[in-house]
Amino acid sequence: MVNPQTRNKRISLDDRISNFIACAVDCGYSNRDSLTRKEVKSICEQTGIVYPRWLAKNPDRRICRGGYDFPELAAAGVSTPTVPEGHIEDDPQSDVELQAHEEIAI
Repeated sequence: MVNPQTRNKRISLDDRISNFIACAVDCGYSNRDSLTRKEVKSICEQTGIVYPRWLAKNPDRRICRGGYDFPELAAAGVSTPTVPEGHIEDDPQSDVELQAHEEIAI
């Protein structure tokens, strides 16, 4: 988790934004391009960071009442490979053994 911001220390806007984005990703809000006010408060409560005033004061980020634009979240999200539904590897150890035998043969 990212260290909470303190009131006694000056932090640049870029660092505050990246700190908030890291906290949002840690809380499971990656791969999204917007957040609601309720989600922002939840992130602050879970991580201990202060409410981002830079967000509330920036009219360019506001997309609707209580909704904020976060293109950084979509970029920060890590995509995970999808497995087709119903696909279960019956013996994952067999692949490891096969690969080991191939390496020994080389």
